[in-house]
Amino acid sequence: MPDVRVDSVDGPVTQRAAMLSALSALTSRQRAVIVLRFFCDLSVEQAAVELNCTAGTVKSQTSKALQAMRTAMTGEEAEVHRG
Repeated sequence: MPDVRVDSVDGPVTQRAAMLSALSALTSRQRAVIVLRFFCDLSVEQAAVELNCTAGTVKSQTSKALQAMRTAMTGEEAEVHRG
């Protein structure tokens, strides 16, 4: 996923858990946008068709979702390093 990086001494399992936790905290629309755009590799326009919404909605939901995930994953990363 672009712009979301988790550097953890615990490796890929912890990173995957952090990613799944951050995804689960999103709204259903935000989660759908992230999955379609970054896991299914759809364009903005293709995701808009799949979600029956405008390209602008896909862009705004993507932006909000990525910010929420960055915040969630940064917080979880900090907790891992404190522990």
